[in-house]
Amino acid sequence: MFPLGHLAVGYLCYVGYCRYGGRPTTLPALKILFILAVATQLPDLVDKPLAHVGILASGRSLGHSLLFLLPLSATVWWFSVSREMQHISVVGTLGVLSHLGADSYRAILSGDWAALRYLLYPLISPVTYPNDGVSPALRIYRHYTTPQLTVETAVILLGLGIAVWQFAATPEPAA
Repeated sequence: MFPLGHLAVGYLCYVGYCRYGGRPTTLPALKILFILAVATQLPDLVDKPLAHVGILASGRSLGHSLLFLLPLSATVWWFSVSREMQHISVVGTLGVLSHLGADSYRAILSGDWAALRYLLYPLISPVTYPNDGVSPALRIYRHYTTPQLTVETAVILLGLGIAVWQFAATPEPAA
């Protein structure tokens, strides 16, 4: 999935979280949107450039690893709790986890557990991908100048959007 897809999935997950978590369903503040935008891209911002220059073995390794992301999330949680800003930590963690979910759903649905090795990097060596040697900027440029939307991605985004719209748009009963 490419950056806009990750952002869309993360945003829909956030709106769903607001709805089911009892938070206001109005559009999030700019600060929250910024944190969500960074968090939904974080795994790729770490892995893609480092794989391109040969520091990491794969474009899905360190930044996609639960062994890296869970301690990072715990540290951010601790930092945010000490400043009474827990919601920021929740938004960041939700963004990162939505990225992993969007990258992992095909392997999970097909039962291809070996494709999920990156989740336990560096304990398990990750899969290498043909595009790991291509500049991340070039990959994004090629993708967005020749737009392609897979049926799977369209169905997932449409389904998430309908679910969020249906439940988030439901008016609260008058008191």
